[in-house]
Amino acid sequence: MTILLSRDVFREAVFKRDGHACVICKKTEAEVGQLDAHHILDRKLFPDGGYYLSNGATLCSEHHIEAEKCDLTVEEIRHAAGITEVILPPGLLPGIIYDKWGQEVDEGIISRKYGRTYHLNFSPGTTSDDRIAHDYWNDVKKIDQLVITEKLDGENNCLSEHGVFARSHASTTESRWTQDIRQRWQSMKYDLKGGVQIFLENLYAIHSIEYRNIDHHYYVFAVRENGRCAGWDEVKFWADSFDLPTVPVLQTVHPSGYLDEAEFKNLILNYASKKSDFDSYNHVMSPTGELINEEQCTREGIVIANVNEYLLRNFDKNVFKYVRAKHVKTDEHWTRNWKRAKLNWERVKV
Repeated sequence: MTILLSRDVFREAVFKRDGHACVICKKTEAEVGQLDAHHILDRKLFPDGGYYLSNGATLCSEHHIEAEKCDLTVEEIRHAAGITEVILPPGLLPGIIYDKWGQEVDEGIISRKYGRTYHLNFSPGTTSDDRIAHDYWNDVKKIDQLVITEKLDGENNCLSEHGVFARSHASTTESRWTQDIRQRWQSMKYDLKGGVQIFLENLYAIHSIEYRNIDHHYYVFAVRENGRCAGWDEVKFWADSFDLPTVPVLQTVHPSGYLDEAEFKNLILNYASKKSDFDSYNHVMSPTGELINEEQCTREGIVIANVNEYLLRNFDKNVFKYVRAKHVKTDEHWTRNWKRAKLNWERVKV
């Protein structure tokens, strides 16, 4: 059961153990036309490919699709196949329930939140609660190509087939500043089947920064599908499909080609020292709703990410951020006295 097999031997051994029938519906190849040797935990989670008999199960095409979408759980498949010996890839711990993609399963949520992005170790806008990538350069230099984008000061919203989510993914959001995007979601939801999640910055309500040069309220920055984080070209594809823009792209770079750590740091600091592409102004309000600071300011921060797709469990080695010093974090003041951000067409031209 724990012997690493070749691909072909794995396939035949799985079929033989399962009696050449789908472990879920018990139908044979003659009845369904095709059987697949399914990897219960994705093979990319294993450095050696994961071709272990105890990591395989025979599934028909219909149930194979359900397994890939995590509609069939890892536990259901193992039980149906009679597998009692569980083999785990490095980094996964016994006693914890995982889905096919190596994500911990929380039965109390219906959608998976966007992960906490690690700060670059020279990012000044950190708090004691933030996570810092002290050795980020070892990860960055292994990435073939990076996309550098502007970090916008909005609300992180997630659109999936289940609805629109904000801070909590235990239930869909009902806030007033998401009413518009929730209405738009109604025409999108049928195209988000199969675990697709679109993450965007919602600038409908002004937070700590007011943007005075925006044509839209929603800017896509990531797309996920089950345990996979989409590459940037796919992010743009999904955004274009729904007539949504992406966050501003500042540059793409090949860190392994010509950048050293000092050059990379200077590149990020240079972008962070400039005002936003969307014309950024402080928008700091008092508890009574008075605007007490509206000076022009620099970008809130910078995000760097792998241009290519990667597994969600490797998120912390593929996405990093820089946040400016003394950034005023959003709090109860903006939610209590929030104002809608004006789009360019609404502003009076002098």
